[in-house]
Amino acid sequence: MSMFRNDKGRARRRAYPISGYVGPNGGGKSAAMVWDTLPSLTAGRPVLGTVRLLDHENPRQCTDDLCQDDPLSGHFIRALPSPELIAQAFEVIKHPSERIAVLLEMGNIVGVHRAVHPLWIPLVDWQQVLDARGCDLLLDEVTGAASSRDSMALPSAIANKLVQLRRNDVVVRWSAPSWARADKIIRECSQSVTWCKGMLPKVATDEGGQRQWRNRRLFRWKTYDANSFEDFTVGKRQELDTLVRDWHWGPGSPAFAAYDTFDSVLSVGTVNESGTCYKCGGSRRRETCKGHDDEGTTLTRFAVSVKDAVMHRLTVEDPEPAPAIFLDEPAEAVEIG
Repeated sequence: MSMFRNDKGRARRRAYPISGYVGPNGGGKSAAMVWDTLPSLTAGRPVLGTVRLLDHENPRQCTDDLCQDDPLSGHFIRALPSPELIAQAFEVIKHPSERIAVLLEMGNIVGVHRAVHPLWIPLVDWQQVLDARGCDLLLDEVTGAASSRDSMALPSAIANKLVQLRRNDVVVRWSAPSWARADKIIRECSQSVTWCKGMLPKVATDEGGQRQWRNRRLFRWKTYDANSFEDFTVGKRQELDTLVRDWHWGPGSPAFAAYDTFDSVLSVGTVNESGTCYKCGGSRRRETCKGHDDEGTTLTRFAVSVKDAVMHRLTVEDPEPAPAIFLDEPAEAVEIG
């Protein structure tokens, strides 16, 4: 067994069909979810989710035209702009909104993101959850679509689906900054919750300089019985017995080869019961139901409509995209007897 990469711990967590992963940003919540999902991909089981899963067994550049044309897909990887370039831009651009918008267009293109896994299905509409069958469902940063706030509560149809997942053999893994931030129905349906904490931070740099967020390399994942408590606080957590204690070493891990930690999470496009748009949080009038055809509608890969990027007075010429750099060479595993 490789040290700090425990298959037995993963197998024990996978025994719980509805699992939550909570902890601070950078604690390894998404990495834990993806690590626990890899056996499903290996077995040929589809994964429906908001986190973009990569083809880790055959890493290559993304050549999808739809992805390249979508400004929100993150197809082109840009380095952070240098302080000198930002200063020059802000000398010309004075409007606050334009200054924020131009930051998206600044910085050299250093590559193209990697191709998605052939079994990954992007979650862009709640109807997909209602129709799901025989797959894993990943809800990364679930507070963006189903938080504990009344105005962000799950639609009633989805709530009913969550309590009947066994019928269609759907397992759910979700993540949130804290246990209390997730929708109440998701918490009540969950069977386990894993507290994720990242350690051994390392400074990350690119062409623009040093990043303010440091990458964690060692992760501690402690899994508890979700049915034994509701108020998931530090004091309460310390009183509970753990179901699984797991350490995970990040560099070279297949989990980090199967998703991009800097990728944005997809938004589920719908309007909740109170008429709130899940994309922007604004009020939106719900359309009158006029019945439905038996045939479903075809969804695009990224069903998000946005305005084209605003052209600014400052033009930044980018060089030809460099070949995509996938991952550093995997860290040499430490074998123990």
